[in-house]
Amino acid sequence: MLIGSEESIELEPSRMRHFADILNPLFVNEQCKVFETLFQFVCTLVRAAGMTDTGWDSYTESTEFLKDLANLRTLDYPDEKFPDPLNTHARLALISYCHITEMNFPYDLIANLLRLHLGLKYHTNPLRSLAEPIYRKVNGVRKIVDFRQPSPSKKIKKI
Repeated sequence: MLIGSEESIELEPSRMRHFADILNPLFVNEQCKVFETLFQFVCTLVRAAGMTDTGWDSYTESTEFLKDLANLRTLDYPDEKFPDPLNTHARLALISYCHITEMNFPYDLIANLLRLHLGLKYHTNPLRSLAEPIYRKVNGVRKIVDFRQPSPSKKIKKI
């Protein structure tokens, strides 16, 4: 099912079983019987992040944004501003798709579950090493001013 949408994409039961068989070992793990590993597992599932801005959660904001886009697709658009509503719906669906593929949450979740499976600890930003520094000269000195976040394909390759 698309997040925040009334539409659903039906998978054949055999295809769902295929994906469940692949991901199941990440969620059902004998190591989770050990308290420390169980704690790390819970941190992964609740997305423990330490200090963050009050009232801002990127996953919640992403799901709300996707709900907004889904709701926009249900509106009747004025013909003078939107002469082809089917194209407008398709564009909104494309924005939803792009947002879902760029979200950090799914990649971070799988990366952390894999870390736990390998005996490593939960990390608030498990794919941080993939970010590329952006340099600028500040007062004649070359400094890192920001980071370019990795593409989904880089994240998938690392995972």
